[in-house]
Amino acid sequence: MNDIKSKTLLLKQSFLEAVVIAVIASSVAIIVIFFHPEPIPLIARQKYLTIVPCPVSGGSVKPAAVEDLKKHKVYIIDARYKDEFVNWHYKNAKLMTYDYLDPIPEKKLKKLAQDIAETGSKSVIVYGDGDNPDTGELLAKDISGQGIKHVYYLKGGIGSLKKKIQNRNISTPLKENL
Repeated sequence: MNDIKSKTLLLKQSFLEAVVIAVIASSVAIIVIFFHPEPIPLIARQKYLTIVPCPVSGGSVKPAAVEDLKKHKVYIIDARYKDEFVNWHYKNAKLMTYDYLDPIPEKKLKKLAQDIAETGSKSVIVYGDGDNPDTGELLAKDISGQGIKHVYYLKGGIGSLKKKIQNRNISTPLKENL
């Protein structure tokens, strides 16, 4: 019986301490708000709109057509996830998965610039998932904003590429089921 009483007493004491801490913290917050140069109202006068900012990509890019992929000296980048790339991608495309919350590391960007230079490519075409927003367009803007020139994105992404190939308007230089 004493064990139950001691546990009950301990629980009451913990609850009382939590209430005291909450009252002290609230009092300090109200005092800080009151003396702040631009006081925050205790009750909002208008609704607040909470927006999670996404990084804004840098450079300007223009759309490219599927036929542009066949041009000589074009460096092709696939901005989709690795499993999608492995399943189906354009011949000689390089994987560079794009995540708008994760900026391109400087080391990876330098490696990309070096690869483009070594291949003698005159332009870069990036394709992505084709969604809105399109990962290909976002990656293209990011790359362009980092100083790489002549960067384009494939309008419609992988969907437009697959559609053209299915319509047999271009040859099928795709790697399938690697």
